[in-house]
Amino acid sequence: MSKLTFIHNKPLIEDIFDYDLIIVGTGIHNALGNGFQYDVKINFPQVEEIVKQTPYADVRKLGSVTVINENPIFCVGFIHKGGYRKDLNPDYLDYKALEEVLNLIDSNFENKRIATTLLGCSQYDGNGNKEKVLEIFNKLSNNDFFIY
Repeated sequence: MSKLTFIHNKPLIEDIFDYDLIIVGTGIHNALGNGFQYDVKINFPQVEEIVKQTPYADVRKLGSVTVINENPIFCVGFIHKGGYRKDLNPDYLDYKALEEVLNLIDSNFENKRIATTLLGCSQYDGNGNKEKVLEIFNKLSNNDFFIY
């Protein structure tokens, strides 16, 4: 069973080199525009360069992961289609895609210290329900996750 550790009141970017693998959640439009995504884009421009090479707005990317073998390893997971009309659809996270992303990472990497934000819960990566997202995280089994 995976162990979940929550770190509060500290940005992940400050501790990024303390981990083996970093998960970044984004949408199919290849944007790393705000929040933690933006921190990664500014400090690790090679991540954005590789993400921009994936097909723009391709719904087939939902649930997939792009791995960037840097130090640390970055796994960019495509977990939403975009937040169009947030007034009508405030929760635009694709929960199935999030589960697929986390399962891919958890099964392909073992015994790693993995850090991420609470994926899909910020207004920049899905605005999802925290309880539903935590249920998905609690199903993982191969790694220790540090959630900022």
